[in-house]
Amino acid sequence: MSLKQQYEDYIARVRALGDAITNYECPDCGAVIETRAAPEGESWDTLSTCPHCEGLHMKFTDGSAAHAELLPA
Repeated sequence: MSLKQQYEDYIARVRALGDAITNYECPDCGAVIETRAAPEGESWDTLSTCPHCEGLHMKFTDGSAAHAELLPA
């Protein structure tokens, strides 16, 4: 199964559960990526791979907001 298919399946499961979704822009290719929103008052940081370009980045999710940063070289 491709990374893009895994991502689409994950987002479909999150939606089916009724969990909140937010999005952010991939710092490598600029594609919009959907992700599960953190519960209000929580902050998450996650090493993530873009399902579009497969670039690696750090994702930061703070409640319903998310953004990503390139990894240091």
